[in-house]
Amino acid sequence: MRERLDKQRFWWRAVERERLRAPAHTTARPRVAAPDLAALPEEIVPQAAIPRHRRSWMPATFCAALLLGGAAFVVVSRIGALPASAPLSAHVDELMIMAGLGVDEIHVTGYAYTEVREIFAALQLDRPTSLLRYNSEAARRRVEALAWVRRATVTRVLPGSVEVRVTERTPIAVWLNDGSASLVDAEGRELARVAPSTQEALPRISGAGAPEALNALLAAFEKHPALAARVRVSERVGQRRWSLDLDNGSRIHLPAGGEAAVLGRFLERAESASLLGEPQRVIDLRVDDRIAVSPRPAAPAASAGVAPASLPAPRKSASAL
Repeated sequence: MRERLDKQRFWWRAVERERLRAPAHTTARPRVAAPDLAALPEEIVPQAAIPRHRRSWMPATFCAALLLGGAAFVVVSRIGALPASAPLSAHVDELMIMAGLGVDEIHVTGYAYTEVREIFAALQLDRPTSLLRYNSEAARRRVEALAWVRRATVTRVLPGSVEVRVTERTPIAVWLNDGSASLVDAEGRELARVAPSTQEALPRISGAGAPEALNALLAAFEKHPALAARVRVSERVGQRRWSLDLDNGSRIHLPAGGEAAVLGRFLERAESASLLGEPQRVIDLRVDDRIAVSPRPAAPAASAGVAPASLPAPRKSASAL
């Protein structure tokens, strides 16, 4: 193949070789002058005549010119689609959507109690948006601001998809407040309104500031599970201490702080079992090394409250177009 290309493109070298191989007695052919490269047709100009740096840039230049020409054609063909007062970013966004980089699919996984419509609203994809211009970090913050969402990831997937993975919060107690009940998590965040009779396995708390102080109380319950099983409601008093209502109608007043240590000292006493067995008693542990016991007065009749909606049923993963 190289020889054939030599005969076509470098014919003057073939003439020179014929002259050198001619016998001495043969009349020498007239010497052919080297051709003028500028006068040769473009298809037979030797590659050595084009500088090496120009040959390396020619493909890239051609591709760039092709892309710019295509973009210019699209822009010219779309003149009038947007008002002249529209910002340049809107025109660029529309151009990328026309090029096939618009968001046309949303995949949401990992949610069980969060309303999927709330997730879609937080993504703010109700209008056409290009994938490259979409701010996934801002969308992640909006999704994590939802009540049930603890952590979320928002990923852009070429050419036109957005994937959302949600990790939801775990309820650890039911907060009874102002005649209603709400699920709260370990951070004291209110998750959803529920009926007071639902989620019976979770501890009940009441009073202002109870969700924020819940972790210390649960730590004390973990050290004394037998007593924790008898507690029906733990009330936060004055946003500084707890009072425990037991299953036999008795009530235990705890000091502000050190709940686990105080309950441990009380349960170690010999008379603690008999005190806990007596119904309708008030056991005051707020003074160190002293247990005050008195009859508990009859509680006033509780007013009927409006039962909130029950806990929503878990949902499966969603995929929306």
